[in-house]
Formats: sequence, C-alpha cells, structure tokens
Amino acid sequence: HKSVLDRPDARFSGHTEFFAERAGKARVVMMLMAPGEAGRPPLRVALATTHLPLRAVPDAICPAGLTAVLRVLHASLQRDYGQAEPRIAVLGLNPHA
Repeated sequence: HKSVLDRPDARFSGHTEFFAERAGKARVVMMLMAPGEAGRPPLRVALATTHLPLRAVPDAICPAGLTAVLRVLHASLQRDYGQAEPRIAVLGLNPHA
C-alpha cells in the first residue's frame, strides 16, 4: 500500500524503487500510458526522475543519466511494444532547454 512508503522508516522513496530492487535492476524507468483515441497511438510518458521534490529535479538530471533513461525507454519500446523504430521526444524543464 502506498501509505507504507510515507512512513519515516520506509526503505524506498516510491514503488518504482521497490520494483527496481525486486527485479535486481540498477536502472528502471517509470512510464505512464494513456490509451490512444480515434486511430491515434497511445501516449507514453517516461520520467527521467522519480519521487523527488521538484526543486531537486534540475540537479538530478545529467547527460549520462538522461542517456541511460533514453536507452532503457528505447529498448522497452522495441521489446515490449513492438516499435521497430521508436520516436522519442524529450521535454525540457524550461522553454529554452
């Protein structure tokens, strides 16, 4: 239950980190998906960070970390969603990113 993660003695900052440990993976990516409508493909949004205060996000993102997230996302889109040539767009934190 999500409330267990809010306790002061919680070992994980969120369910993503819990599943990463259970899967034995150093890098996991949280992806949210909305179904497509009217012949459009589903919208998939993958996060570069998880369970951080918003003010901590800029310091948590670096070129190497973003590259690692994009590699995991790309592989998942190919393997899990059958997209031979996935198209990935990256949204920045500011309008000049």
